Amino acid sequence: MVPDSENVGGAGTARSVRPPAASRWSGRGEEPTLGDLIHALLEGKAWLVGALVLAIGASGGYLLLTPPAYRSTALVQVDDQMTPLSETDRADRVAALLLERKIPIEGEMEIMRSRSLIGPVVDRLGLTLVAEPRRVPLLGDALARRHTGAGLSAPFLGLSRFGWGGERIAVDHLSVSDDLLDEPLWLTALGDGQYRLTDRDGVVLAVGKVGAPVTSTAANHRVEIAVAALVSRKGTDFRIERRRRDAVIDELQNELRVDEKVKKSGVVAVELDGRDPARVAAIVGALSTAYVEQNVERRSAEAAKTLEFLEAQLPLVKASLDAAEASLTSYRARKATVDLPGEAKATVDRQAELDKQVAQLTAERDLLTQRYGPQHPDLVALGRRLEAARRERAGFEPQVRAAPATQMDSTRLTREVNAKGELYLSLLNKAQALRVLKSGNLGNVRLVDAPVVAHKPVSPRPVPVLLLGALAGLVLGAGLAIARRAMRDEVEDPQLIEGALGLPIFATVPHSEEEARLARRTRRVRVALAAAAPDDVATENLRTLRTALGFLLKARGNVVALSSPSSAAGKSFVAVNVAHLFAAAGKRVLLVDGDLRRGMLQQFFSATPRAGLADVISGRTLAAEAIQSTGTANLDLLAAGHLPEHPAELLASPRLQEVLRAAASRYDVVVVDAPPILAVTDPVLVARCADVNLLVLRAGGHPLDEIALSLERFGQSGVTVHGAIVNDARPDRSYHGAYEHRSYRKPTSKLVS
Repeated sequence: MVPDSENVGGAGTARSVRPPAASRWSGRGEEPTLGDLIHALLEGKAWLVGALVLAIGASGGYLLLTPPAYRSTALVQVDDQMTPLSETDRADRVAALLLERKIPIEGEMEIMRSRSLIGPVVDRLGLTLVAEPRRVPLLGDALARRHTGAGLSAPFLGLSRFGWGGERIAVDHLSVSDDLLDEPLWLTALGDGQYRLTDRDGVVLAVGKVGAPVTSTAANHRVEIAVAALVSRKGTDFRIERRRRDAVIDELQNELRVDEKVKKSGVVAVELDGRDPARVAAIVGALSTAYVEQNVERRSAEAAKTLEFLEAQLPLVKASLDAAEASLTSYRARKATVDLPGEAKATVDRQAELDKQVAQLTAERDLLTQRYGPQHPDLVALGRRLEAARRERAGFEPQVRAAPATQMDSTRLTREVNAKGELYLSLLNKAQALRVLKSGNLGNVRLVDAPVVAHKPVSPRPVPVLLLGALAGLVLGAGLAIARRAMRDEVEDPQLIEGALGLPIFATVPHSEEEARLARRTRRVRVALAAAAPDDVATENLRTLRTALGFLLKARGNVVALSSPSSAAGKSFVAVNVAHLFAAAGKRVLLVDGDLRRGMLQQFFSATPRAGLADVISGRTLAAEAIQSTGTANLDLLAAGHLPEHPAELLASPRLQEVLRAAASRYDVVVVDAPPILAVTDPVLVARCADVNLLVLRAGGHPLDEIALSLERFGQSGVTVHGAIVNDARPDRSYHGAYEHRSYRKPTSKLVS
């Protein structure tokens, strides 16, 4: 046998055992692989499922508690031009400019959001008045929405001051002093149509009856209220509030959505969301109707202003026409009628046409000058056309001057009559078109789709909310599982323990569902897995441990002590089942409970509390009297006995060595279950009396530093730790071979047979 100094934590070796740096994931590198992440998710599936259930539950709660929102939409078409009234109007430039102005759609959309349009709607619909039943916070609205009966819903837990469904109030008039604006008032139903109105401090402001107006100046507050209807049980409170008009308009401007459905289409959608579908539809309908009416009024006012100008010009043009006709008649009476030659007649006709065009363009320019600035594109283009007509007309002057005086005078008079007659007729047509426009309901906008009362809410939508909640839960659960694994430094891979600490792993015992079932079924009296399920895979791996221990015990002695770094590693489970397996193999086995603080091995054998190891060491009883039969052939038990006040001092007694040596002479194998090494010093005292010392580790239950510290504690006391057992290994761990039968392998420089 090699010296103990060559073993991990061997006798005479007080050196510190410090593990090398290793990855928290797999020990193969600092960065996790895809397999590491998948195994982390499998390992943390409880976190994943928990987060998923929590997120779906939160989504369901959101759907239950969030009030549904309904949407109402109106479509308004804004035309760039109106349909002309007649063929004459289509040819008329002045009427065309009036009726065919380019409408900026963005400006019209801003008009729909303007305070001048929304304000009258707020007043007309009484949106500054709030009157609603008082609800229990969070759950009140949700329960009231589920009330579908005609009567009142029964109060929950007798809370009759709150509304639970079916309550209704109608307030015809509410006027308060400025200090009560935006302040909630509480109206309490007193029964028989009577009510009491109080402020937020409980001061009574008025007491009235349904259908009768009430005016009060109590507590220096002026209140005028008229309740038209009140349906509720006695004692139910209603929240009454008169809001400031400007605040309501601002909120409505922020909530109202006005967008062009398709760019450059002129079709504008007016949308509004709210909890009351009828109220939302009424607001959108009133806004769209008011906008159409405002547009008609605006265009009618423009037509009236233009008509006023034209009617002022018509008498002047008529007088000028009459004077021109009188001059022509007088000239023809004095002179014989002159038959102009064809060329002169064409010149006269063209000159007359140009005079008419100049007169029309001049009138048009005067009209547009009243509405636009001098740099307006229409006025600039109109000026160019007027200048071109004047230049063309001036080109005919030499021909007219070259004609005989009689022809020239006749041409001039005829031209004036024709031009002024055409101008007068044109102005008459324009005035008639504007009179029709002023008196008719014509505008450049029209209501395409009127809003309707929605029956299905637009939010919250159950399917997207639940899917989003499930996705968020999966992401959160995956993040927690990966973060938990990344933050953990517990080691799982037996090969990492061997490589980092040089500690031989005798066996890897997989997790047993049968053992978990036995533990749940028999809480007070435990059953050994080796006895209840001899074919379980964990039992098979424990048989591998028995075989490895058999060779080691032959070489060193037959007393084996089991300890662990901390509690819940499963050392008692390993000790009991290894003892059972040795007994099943025909060995005479004594199982000793060396935990004099919390010894509970008797639970596995239905043994009655009696004297045990503590009593034998203290001399109160003999070992032969304390040893109990377990009912299993070849297996006896020496329980902990009556637990002492100072177990460490008792275990430090030489009597422990004598008891164990005496047992070793009578039994083939003595298995001692010792306490955890990092909790107390007792396991060192027990291990010094044992021939073989093993450390039981729970897979993924101990950091590498904790295992190293355990070995250091044993080594400082001159105790040899001969190997370890990895317990409760799961097949979904990230290391290899966790579910295989690991046979004990003799290290080349650690142990010899």
